[in-house]
Amino acid sequence: MTAPILVSSAKTSIAVRWVPPAVNDLAILGYVLSMDDGINGEFKPVFIGTNRPDILSFVAGDLKTGLPYRFQVQAIN
Repeated sequence: MTAPILVSSAKTSIAVRWVPPAVNDLAILGYVLSMDDGINGEFKPVFIGTNRPDILSFVAGDLKTGLPYRFQVQAIN
């Protein structure tokens, strides 16, 4: 899977989206999106989309301006 893509950002929020794997032998049941704290901390789940493979985007809110937040996504199968 590729990394989540920035869709937009505002003062205290970031919208990201991701693309499902092109080829997959297993059915995808959903996705888990994780985000760090903006200061290179541990990744923690911010969206768990079990049984929702149709959801491919998320808006993270209550963020601090100027921090470089990182995201990662994993498929659930």
